[in-house]
Amino acid sequence: MNGWPDGAERIAMELKLFKPIIYTAMWGIQSFFHQDHTSSSGFILACHRVRQSRNVAFTPLYGLEINEAKFEKTIRAILGAKYVPVTLADVSSRIENPKREKWFCVTFDDAYKELTSTALPILKRYGVPSTLFVVSSFAYGTGKMWWLEVEKAIQEKSELTVSAFRRQIRLPCNTEAEKRRAFLIIDRVLQLVTPTSIGKVVDDLTGYSIGTSQSITKENCMNWDDLRRATRNFDVEIGAHSNSHFNLKLVNNKILRSEVEVSRDAIKDEIGIRPYSFAYPYGAATEREAAVIKDAGFTLGLTMQTGLALLSEGQFRVSRLDVNSAVATKEYFEVFGSGLIDKIKGYFFPIRNEINRINESGIPLLGQSKTDSNDSIEMYQPQTENKLVIVGPRRLRGALVFRLAAGLTLRIINRVVGYLRFRSDAVREKKSRHVMFVHFETALGSAVHATPMFEVLKKHSPEIIITVACSQPMFDVLQHNPYIGRVVKVVNPVSGIIRSWLDLWKLSSDKNYDCVLIGPGNNNGSISAAVSTTGLKPLVGLSPLIGLLDTRYSYNIGESVIYNNLNILKFFGCYSNSPVEPSVFFSRENVKYAVSLLIEQGCQNGKPILALITQTSGGQPTKWHSNKFVELADKFADQGFEVVFTGTAAEVESIDQIRKAMRNQSISVAGRTSICELAALLCHCDLAISLDTGPMHVARSVGLPMVVIAPAWQPDFEWLPIECPQIEIIRKNDIFCRHCRKLFCQTMNCISDITVIEVYNAAIALLGKYPSALSNKQARVSRLVA
Repeated sequence: MNGWPDGAERIAMELKLFKPIIYTAMWGIQSFFHQDHTSSSGFILACHRVRQSRNVAFTPLYGLEINEAKFEKTIRAILGAKYVPVTLADVSSRIENPKREKWFCVTFDDAYKELTSTALPILKRYGVPSTLFVVSSFAYGTGKMWWLEVEKAIQEKSELTVSAFRRQIRLPCNTEAEKRRAFLIIDRVLQLVTPTSIGKVVDDLTGYSIGTSQSITKENCMNWDDLRRATRNFDVEIGAHSNSHFNLKLVNNKILRSEVEVSRDAIKDEIGIRPYSFAYPYGAATEREAAVIKDAGFTLGLTMQTGLALLSEGQFRVSRLDVNSAVATKEYFEVFGSGLIDKIKGYFFPIRNEINRINESGIPLLGQSKTDSNDSIEMYQPQTENKLVIVGPRRLRGALVFRLAAGLTLRIINRVVGYLRFRSDAVREKKSRHVMFVHFETALGSAVHATPMFEVLKKHSPEIIITVACSQPMFDVLQHNPYIGRVVKVVNPVSGIIRSWLDLWKLSSDKNYDCVLIGPGNNNGSISAAVSTTGLKPLVGLSPLIGLLDTRYSYNIGESVIYNNLNILKFFGCYSNSPVEPSVFFSRENVKYAVSLLIEQGCQNGKPILALITQTSGGQPTKWHSNKFVELADKFADQGFEVVFTGTAAEVESIDQIRKAMRNQSISVAGRTSICELAALLCHCDLAISLDTGPMHVARSVGLPMVVIAPAWQPDFEWLPIECPQIEIIRKNDIFCRHCRKLFCQTMNCISDITVIEVYNAAIALLGKYPSALSNKQARVSRLVA
């Protein structure tokens, strides 16, 4: 909690103190109505360290620890709530074939050594089986437990120097407050570096030798002999937890497969049994990681996402309950197992996000420091006068109360209007399910990334008739989509809420839709108000107004935009563990126009066509230098390519400046295509080179081989097509300001450092894999023409 502003800390403490009272009250309500919110109340308990209480002031890893007394009290509370202990092997069958029963399972990540004298004897006494998730390099004594090394170094030393991203920061470690702050800053830095670089950064920071590093691992983790004894003396299974404890979301495919397969094979060789379960390090996984562990032969993948096992996102992203998050009372587990917490917790995400936002502002990051006498070294000093504005508890409570009051008021209006408008429809027999999607994204990339939703839902439930109420550019993107029954242009509520409400009212007059979905890109109070006051229900999706939606989903910033869009389809029981690419469909008239435009501009038959996307909207730091585009375009023109510039009418002047500076002739179609016409035109190209901008997503949607010149201001998995084999992304990750999330940047170092030769070589290599061919162009057109 240290480093938080006083206001946020007080609120967090208040919530923590009242937790037992809150859950006891919820238990009373749930018991009174005898209502279960799920068909099976099974959950998996996630633990790390169970150790004796320590009288130590500096405990930065308290979130990974629980003392013996609380652990035993937790187990007694679960058993007192009539839960039956099961093995993890039983969990797979219960997820596949859910039954109305209460069960729980206990798991331990990292296999800490003291478990054999603390937690496992307790579980044996109560007859509870468990699973130890083993990091294979830790069991061999060669792995690096960097968090323990950092804790030890801060305890022992009066000052540490962090070296990363060509910068050095000095961190004093004399007082307890300085030690806690130093650990938080080091943790932030290590979140920014690549997983494979963490070891070097920590070595430079601590100054420990390889022997010291390995001794820390051996002192704290079970070795293979310890694990074999544990399986003999206790009811314990062994699961895999990777080979090096990397964050698997941040490594490439080769390292990912190696981490999974090496850990699997090591356990098989040392324990004699092939593991069937895998716990993701750091507790998070995307569709990519889930697919890899499935291919490796695992049948169960566990995350640290809080929730019941049966409410998870498939068998390879199963939720767990962190033992430190649980309240060790029988009433808590009664409520948690009923599914009531899972049902309502989405309403409290704004509270958590607000506190997290304040927490971010309360702990200054690197760069908020004062230069020491040595210009290459910086001494970290917390800011006082110039600190970011802190939201106090009164203002925070006021914002949350307003959101709650507005949400509940609009919910009442929604119910009253819905009853008055649609009560005659209550007896109407519905032969098909009518679903309305509300989409008012203003960015082209957001519109393109929403398209997989309709394909996945329609393939999952062909009987569903989809209507989309949207504004530009979403209307242009979806107008020829074969998975959508009807696309209706509606005024964006943000620009005109009354006109938008009238459009939605008119649209809903002909039928009462069975469901209205508000997508992740529409998390706006005006949109929520316009939709809810039409009386349509149930409302599903995202809204900043607490209590408004019937089913609420949160936006996961650790996942891609496409994943977050697909996430709301869980409302229909629809899951997609395999990647789904966006698609922009077009008409035959669009194809004819695109071909005629290329011919009109002098594009010669037989010459390969390079599409250049050189301009951005200016809303994000994604631009590259014009002189570099000039040099790059000339290089391809010298190789016999037709160079075609694309863009909007507002970008014509900037594109013409690049063309005038070229030595060779080029073509420009800027301002002469709609979105669908652009998609058809890109299908007839052989290669694209693009900035991270809207038309890049259109090129991705048609499957065109492409090199993307991308900045590092945000994580690559959010928007960039990192899993597309026909797309090569050029991006600088080894810079200090990576993931800065600044919308405007004066230096643009992350993109300025990208050279012409890097982009050119990547494009030539891509053409070697996907050579120019008429059949490829025809295949792209035939797949997307409506």
